[in-house]
Amino acid sequence: MKVHEHSFCPECGQALEGSEYLCPSCAFKLAEPPVEQTPPPVNENVPPPPPVNEEPPVENPEPPKAEDPVPPVEEPKEENPVPPIEEPQQDPVFDNAEVEQQGIFDQSTPPPAVPMQKKSKLWLWIVLIVVGFLIVAAAVGSFLIYNGTIPKNKVDFLPKSVLEILTPKSNNSGPVENKPDRVYYLAYSFTLIEDTNEKVIIISSVMDPGSVDQANEFGAKSSFNEFAKINYPDDYFLFKNVKVKKFNSREDAVNERESIKKDFKSKGYTLRLMEVVYSIK
Repeated sequence: MKVHEHSFCPECGQALEGSEYLCPSCAFKLAEPPVEQTPPPVNENVPPPPPVNEEPPVENPEPPKAEDPVPPVEEPKEENPVPPIEEPQQDPVFDNAEVEQQGIFDQSTPPPAVPMQKKSKLWLWIVLIVVGFLIVAAAVGSFLIYNGTIPKNKVDFLPKSVLEILTPKSNNSGPVENKPDRVYYLAYSFTLIEDTNEKVIIISSVMDPGSVDQANEFGAKSSFNEFAKINYPDDYFLFKNVKVKKFNSREDAVNERESIKKDFKSKGYTLRLMEVVYSIK
């Protein structure tokens, strides 16, 4: 039987069936419960009422005598009175704002987690920057010591073992050889030409490289083959064995060239004198 017209509790929103007097969730009062009325018990000690006289009324009845007064009818007393039904007290509903201000929380619901504040990482960045600066400074200083920009004898703050590692050792244990100011080359090659059965020798001019540091015998040989190909294109490939001689003065190179000419001429060789310009290789 429905005792109220609410489908949901107006206080907490709990779904209702209609037969509740109180909300099962928040105890909100939805309807007044019925009061049971119990009839008063019958007192057996009360005398029965006097019989009713059914005789017709007498005109001008005489008033009753004072000697025989009619006893008053006592009202029946209730031996066991029914105590009044006390209405159940409704649990107070607290507003969220009041709950937060008073610090009252439901024990079943854990308090909300308070996010921890992130610690500042500024000190970590400062340490990284300082360490990086020290590493770069150490690398630059080591390089300057290694290439000799900073003299080794002026570095007092480093131990000797570290300075020996940073300072390269010289590979030349012996005395340094003094290089000549100029060098000269002389190249020649001889062969037997089978078609004509002729012995031929090609002698280059004295080659002056100009630069001592870049001059070498391989460059003199390459220059000889290059000019032989130009001057003797028909049989230059027959002159495979090329000999190169090095001199420290032009005069020595010229004298050697004249000596080679006389020697091979006496042996029956045909002389081919070729002007050669040294090309750096």
